[in-house]
Amino acid sequence: LLGFSQGSTTMCRYISNAPNYFDFLWVCAGDVPEDLNWENLNRLLETGKMHLMVGLQDPLIPQDRFEQLYERMKQRNVKYQLHTFEGVHEIDFSVLENHRKL
Repeated sequence: LLGFSQGSTTMCRYISNAPNYFDFLWVCAGDVPEDLNWENLNRLLETGKMHLMVGLQDPLIPQDRFEQLYERMKQRNVKYQLHTFEGVHEIDFSVLENHRKL
């Protein structure tokens, strides 16, 4: 599953309330909202992997906003992998391609 920008929030809300399983959950240039079913999300992350991707020059995602996100995830014991790149509000497809080769 891949969500970009505001689609990340919608995707996270959907998956946190669904019984579905996933292999990979990519949040790209977006946010993970506070109003999730965190218990269910953590259950899903027992078998799936969550990835956060952000461009270091993204004008729509300031550093303090991501610091708040990291703290929120830490408080709820959510396991994720962070991917940063030198870019703006976009998806770095080389990160996805490199991950696919693993």
